[in-house]
Amino acid sequence: MLGWKKTDPESFAKYTEKYSDSKKAAFGMVSYTDKEFESIRAMCREPKLKDICATKK
Repeated sequence: MLGWKKTDPESFAKYTEKYSDSKKAAFGMVSYTDKEFESIRAMCREPKLKDICATKK
């Protein structure tokens, strides 16, 4: 999606406007490395959250 924002900013703006919670809300995108998702993985290891986390098939 970051590439889309750079290569076709007009269509990206239309998409973000459509799915934004508010006409005034800023819709930003930033890149992440795999390390940033570790907190989500840690939450999914909690027994009480196991039913809402995706599982590998």
